[in-house]
Formats: sequence, structure tokens, C-alpha cells
Amino acid sequence: MKKNALCLTRLQLFARVLVFRTRGIVHSFFDGSAYAVCLGGLCIIGHIFAADMITMSLSLLLTGVGILLLHNLLPLVATMMLFIYQISVSNSPASPSFSDYFMSPLRMIPLIALLVFVLLSAVYVMLRYRAPSVNEIAALPGIGASILLAAALMLNGVLSGQWRTESLIFGVVQAIALVAIPYVLIFGLLGISRERLLASFCTVCAVAAAVLVIETVHLYLTGGVVVDGAVDKGRVLFGWGIWTTAGMDMSVLIPILFLGAMRGRAAPIYLILAHLCYTSAVLTLSRNALVFATLSFVLSAIVYSVFGMYGVAYRRAIGVLAMLAVIFSPFYADSVARLLGDYIERGFSDNGRFALWSYGVECFLESPIFGKGFFALKTDTFRAENIFPPMLHNTLVELAAATGAAGLVSYLIFRVRTLFLFLRGITVEKLLLFFSMLTLLAMSLFDNFVFHVQPTFVFSACYAVGYLYPGRGEGELM
Repeated sequence: MKKNALCLTRLQLFARVLVFRTRGIVHSFFDGSAYAVCLGGLCIIGHIFAADMITMSLSLLLTGVGILLLHNLLPLVATMMLFIYQISVSNSPASPSFSDYFMSPLRMIPLIALLVFVLLSAVYVMLRYRAPSVNEIAALPGIGASILLAAALMLNGVLSGQWRTESLIFGVVQAIALVAIPYVLIFGLLGISRERLLASFCTVCAVAAAVLVIETVHLYLTGGVVVDGAVDKGRVLFGWGIWTTAGMDMSVLIPILFLGAMRGRAAPIYLILAHLCYTSAVLTLSRNALVFATLSFVLSAIVYSVFGMYGVAYRRAIGVLAMLAVIFSPFYADSVARLLGDYIERGFSDNGRFALWSYGVECFLESPIFGKGFFALKTDTFRAENIFPPMLHNTLVELAAATGAAGLVSYLIFRVRTLFLFLRGITVEKLLLFFSMLTLLAMSLFDNFVFHVQPTFVFSACYAVGYLYPGRGEGELM
């Protein structure tokens, strides 16, 4: 009898040790770089092999489990930044396929259920472990401007006589994306050590950059993008976005890749990814990306060459590469000019933007307080079935036309307060995060990125990491 009891005790001890070690392994998976790499792999598989339904389901399931295990929102950051890249060209509800693949109830219901699981997991963790006090919320920078902006977004067009339910829904979504998510991430990531938080964020951005580079290479090899030695810009379509969207995503990642290269043995990998990401941005043939990816790359490279761990070696390597590029330019210059000829053909054409901006000013003058409303705007390219309202290719003009002075002024105050955080007690780390955020905002003066929700995830993550990262200290600039 005693022997059986002893065997049972040993078995229970073994089971407890096994459970403890398994939990530790699983916790390490979600807490380290393996989780982000896994999501990146799912993105590539889903996009290239049109297995997006399977990979998206797995991504959401992993995200919910990770949130519950870690008791923070770190897994959600990776999913927010990577999830959309799983959409394949053939199954895309947008250009070029306009497929109804995801409209099937057999596919939509499981995805919605898993999305609800992720949201409930996040809500549970926030309420159970990370609920902020009223004083903590009030202490957040720019909280007053945030509330005003959220109100203005939801009240868009309320006095214009053209108010629509769609405008209210879109305003609520924008208020959540622009205002709520950054603050939720701050409290959802609070308590994570500064080095771990920064390293995790840089890893996610490196994985995102690698995914974008691989998908760009795949598109060029299989998408018939190059015709008679020149890139057909109209075929630079990824399924989850077109050339402008892809170029923007790559442009905002570049400073963070240089940030990841600032320290650690992985610096060469980050530097290689930064150069490949910039090259991919140029290959999208987005003029917006060409200008701002170049500015983002040059400024970040200068910062790294001065403060980076391998700054001296990097300067020398760039000098050698530049010299070789000049020496061998006669052998490839014509081919490159032909390949990227669309840049030269379009030049500085406004592509209809001036007319859109003029129309936006007219709308503002008609309804100067709360604007005409997002869905009351009218453009030639807008279709009734679009889930996004007509866009005027400029954040400030769009806000002025749709939300009036209330939205425009509160947005400007909100943005100034947001960016001021990174200029106060600035460090090298905060400066590069600032470059990433500023790249998105600058590019949004010529496109619609701020209102597309997903692009704001990188901005929100940068803001949360910058807020939680200490001001003066190691890497201090001022």
C-alpha cells in the first residue's frame, strides 16, 4: 500500500514538473522572438499559397492564448502589425481580384469568433491585471485633446444636413484607432522592462520588414510586374494593399530597423533588412514612398553612423558601396532607368490631388464647424459599396472637410502633444521612433494612410513604446 502511494506521489511530482516546464516553454515562446517569427511565417504561407483563411485563424488563436498567458498585450502588438499581410492576391476582397472568398459564412463566422476571442482576452487581461485608475488616465499627455478629437470624429457632419449613419460608424472607428488604441497599449504594456519592450518591438518590425521584402520579391517573380524591361505600376498589387500602401508600410519601418541595429549581435541583420526594405519601397513605384523612404533612410542612417554600435564600420561600408555603384553605373544605369521609368514619366504630376484639395476646402467653407461628414464627401473614384468614405489624399484637408474646425484643431493639438513627448528628454531610441511616426504623418499629407486604421498600428505602438521608454539616460542627445 505504501509502495503504491509512493509511486503515485512520484507520478504526481513528475506531472507537476512536466506541466511547469511546459508552461515555461510556452511562456518563453510568446514572450520572446519565436512568436513574432511564427506569425511572420504564417503571413508568408498565407499570402504566397493562398492559405490565408488557415493562417489567419491560427494567428488569432495564438494571439488570444498569448495574451492570457503573458497577462499583457505584447502578443497583440505583433498581430496588429502583421495580420493583414496574410491576405493573398487571389483571395483579396480588393484589387486586383475583388474576390468574395471571405464573404462566405463558413469562413467569416470562424474568423469573427476568433477575433472576438482575442478582444475578450484583451479586455479580461486589462480589467483583471492592468486596469488604470482615474488619476493614471488623467496624467496621460494630451488626454484632453484626445477626448476633444474623439468627440469631433464622432460628431462629423452633424450640423451639415447630410449626416449619415455610416459617417458615425466611421467616426467611432477612427476615434478608437487614433485615440483609444495608443493609450490602451500604454497600460497593456506597462511593467515590461525597457530593454525587453524595445527589443520585442524591434523584432516585430524586423519580421514585418522581412515579410514585406519576401512578398515584394514574390510579386516581381510571379505577378508579371515587369513588362518589356519596365515595371507596370498598375500591377504592383499585393492583395492586402496597392503600391502606395506597401510603400508606406516599408517607409515607416526603416527607422525602427536602424533602431534595432543600435545594439546587440543582430545589428548586421537589422542593417541588411533596412537596406532591403528601402529597396523594396523604391520598387513599389510609389512616388510618396520614394521621397519619404529616402528621407527616412538617410536620416536614420546618419543617426546610426554616429551613435550605432558599428557606426564606423557602417560608414566605411556605405562609402565603398557608393564608390562601386558609381564605378559600375555605366553597366546598369540604363536598365535601372528603364525599370523604374514610371517615376520619370509621372514626374511631379499631382495626379488629381490639387482638385481634391480644392474640393475639400469648399466643403469646409460650407460646413466649417463639424464639417460635411465623411460619407457626405463626393469624389469620382468613390463607389457606393466602399467601406471607406471618399478620401481627399491629405489628412488635414480630409479632417477639415469631414469634421470641420472642431476635428482639425483638436487633431493638430493632439498631434503636437503626441510628438512633443519624443522631443522632451530625447534619446537616440526616441529620435528613431520619432522618425517613424513623422514619416507616416508626412506621407499622409499626400495620401489617406491615417484613416486606413492598420497603418496607425505602427504609430500607436511607437507612441506606447516611446512613452514607456525613459527620457534622458543612455543614448542621450540633448
